[in-house]
Parts: sequence; C-alpha cells; structure tokens
Amino acid sequence: MNDKRRNKLPLSVINTLADDILNLSDEELLQEVQDEFDDVASVISSARNAINSAILKSNKSRLSDAKEQLEQKRKGTNQNNILTLTLNDKRALIHQAKESVHSLTLAARNEEEMSESDINGVLQDLVDLGVIDENGNIK
Repeated sequence: MNDKRRNKLPLSVINTLADDILNLSDEELLQEVQDEFDDVASVISSARNAINSAILKSNKSRLSDAKEQLEQKRKGTNQNNILTLTLNDKRALIHQAKESVHSLTLAARNEEEMSESDINGVLQDLVDLGVIDENGNIK
C-alpha cells in the first residue's frame, strides 16, 4: 500500500486494522512478518526505531511546552511583584502596612537588622494574609 493511499484511509478502517494487529499472538505476527519480508530482524529494528523516534519527539514536545509554560509563569509573576522592589522600598512597605492596619503586629525585631530573605518572607506573609497585594498596594 503506498503512502498516499494509507493517508486517505478512514479512521474506522485504520482502527480496525490496528485492532486486528493488536489481537494477533506473537507467533501469528512473526509469521505474517516472515511471510512478507525476507529480513525480519531489519523490520523489527525499523519498527523499534520508529516507535523510539515517536516517543522521543513526543517527550521533546512535552518538555518544550513545559518550559514555555514555566517561562510564561515566571514572566507573569515577576511583573509588578513586590519581591522585585529595592530593599529600602520593601522596608518602607512593611512600615506602611504596620501603620495602616492597627491590629497588625510583627515580631519584636528591628527592621533594619532583618535580612532581605526575612523581609521577603514578611512581605509574602502580608500578601498571604491579604494585607497587601502582589503589587505592594495596601488593601
């Protein structure tokens, strides 16, 4: 069967042929291949290569899609994100949040002695608590 004709087969016929092949025993399938081809090992190798190539292509496509989604997510979260502010702006934002929400208390620490990691943690906590949004606006 030539490639043009194979591509024009209705999906139901293709599914029927695939089902017939899948229902064959290993011995029946090997006998079919031996009847059709002189070099069975070559046919098996060719089939394996085609399957492995299809799997590799699929995996590369999935990896590429995942990388693209990750990059889009990174771009989306870094825009106007409070964690991209300067250290002084972060400190000022924490101070504004404390002043605006009278019931808000922070641990007894001097903000000037806090590391940037500590400050980022406090800011993330303020976002999680709904005191500020991702852009640093006090709610």
